[in-house]
Amino acid sequence: MYGPARRLSKGNSPAGNKSLGRRGHPPHYESMSRPAPTISLPARTAHALAIALFILLAATGLRIVVVNGAEWLSPEVRALIDRLTPTGNIYRLHLFAGVLLAATGIFYCAYLLFTGEHRRLTDLFHRSEYSFTRKLTYLSMLVLAAAALLTGTSLAAGLYSGGPGYLFNSFVHQWSFRLLVLFAALHTLEVSLSLRGRVACMFSGKPLVGAVRWPALAIAAAVAVAGGTALHVSLGRPPTLACRAAGSPIVIDGYLGEGEWAGADSAIVQTQGGANFLYAAAPVTVKTARDRQRIFFLLRWPDDTRSLNRHLVKTDTGWIPERSVFTGPYGEDIFFEDQAALYFSRSGGCASTCHVGRASRPGRHFTGGDTADVWVWMAVSTNPTAEADDRYWAAPAGESGDGRFFDNLAAGGYRDNLDSILRFPYFVPTHRLFRDWLLYGTPGYEAYDHRADTFPLGHRIPAVLVAPSTGDRGDIEARGVWREGVWTVELSRLLATGSPTDIGFQSELYLGIAVFDNAEKKHAGHLRPLRLVME
Repeated sequence: MYGPARRLSKGNSPAGNKSLGRRGHPPHYESMSRPAPTISLPARTAHALAIALFILLAATGLRIVVVNGAEWLSPEVRALIDRLTPTGNIYRLHLFAGVLLAATGIFYCAYLLFTGEHRRLTDLFHRSEYSFTRKLTYLSMLVLAAAALLTGTSLAAGLYSGGPGYLFNSFVHQWSFRLLVLFAALHTLEVSLSLRGRVACMFSGKPLVGAVRWPALAIAAAVAVAGGTALHVSLGRPPTLACRAAGSPIVIDGYLGEGEWAGADSAIVQTQGGANFLYAAAPVTVKTARDRQRIFFLLRWPDDTRSLNRHLVKTDTGWIPERSVFTGPYGEDIFFEDQAALYFSRSGGCASTCHVGRASRPGRHFTGGDTADVWVWMAVSTNPTAEADDRYWAAPAGESGDGRFFDNLAAGGYRDNLDSILRFPYFVPTHRLFRDWLLYGTPGYEAYDHRADTFPLGHRIPAVLVAPSTGDRGDIEARGVWREGVWTVELSRLLATGSPTDIGFQSELYLGIAVFDNAEKKHAGHLRPLRLVME
């Protein structure tokens, strides 16, 4: 006998050796010496769809990485990624592609199971003729895909516990996907070299496509739809926060000494991606209650520092705002103030309103035409007047393509304490109480006179002038208190204001929360909103 069969040990026969294929040849030998096996249409479709979704996930994931900082990347690499990756509603697109890829994997596994073709995969790990490299590649791809899916689901749904949980999930999610790209490339290379024509026939249809087993196809499709729907619902179905009648009057003072919040419903929102927070994450406890006329909210989140860093500094060329030497596209994150924001929408949370741009303009907010009501509390700009800034998001307008707007302001509000042309402050404090802000209508400050300026170089004075807001922009009462590394902020507004830019609290809404640790724009937020239900 000639060929591999001559190397059989004495007493063995091709028929009695289960590891051998027809004619006594190992299956691996046959795959190399004969034309590539036929590949069914469902298998070809699943592979093609998986590759397309994998590329989309990689592109959107790179955009998200760049938007969230990625200081470890060189400027040249960041610029290249900026040119090649998509912009827009990236978070929703990334989640959608992940759900579709998971559904595709479920479909493929189900189809193999119901047709009996799964033995091709099980034989891979049982038969010795398959190389160790191929076994390792398949196993690694399965493990990494599962890790990426689980951690991605956890990040999107906010299922992790605190900052360390976010850091772990983010690390595993990013590195599992990077390694998955590597092993997918190895898989393609290995199959191309060991199974001649396998890759070509997977997408060209040559040799002829094998017969489709329609009952198995229908069952596999049903299983995939059910699995994808369950995953989508688990990510899209937000937790409920019930707004009930308060047991006693609620005083907006930022303290919890009273018992008015005892019976209120509460939830913990895991926010992520914020500057200066430990592990870039902060768990926010939110409570809500109402009476016959007003709705109330309570926010509590950890923050190691009480940041009131809005000042003008005297230089040899005049007074200027105190700023960092290097300020990125997200603005200041050293010399600023702590903030918190709530947004209410009828259509969804951040995944539907957050639009990612280029590196020079990383984030925008706008809606598809409806109005999202936004409340912004600021430790310097609004807290001294016991209020929050009233804003809204709508359809984009103007060349900026942004949809962020302010409610109408009749008088008051906050503004910069600086004449930007003369580089003179408008007012200077005369009392140490006003070291962080200047409050209209109270003693303790006077108009600035450059002729009487005896302040030394480097001297700091408040950069913000504040006064109670009137009009639509001043209808939110709020007060925050920082104590022992925790901010407590209480907010209240009429259930219905009559303003076209305010959302009334008569029906179910979506609620999103963001907190800022001494940052101008780089806040910690979450993708899955809370569902606010009025009871």
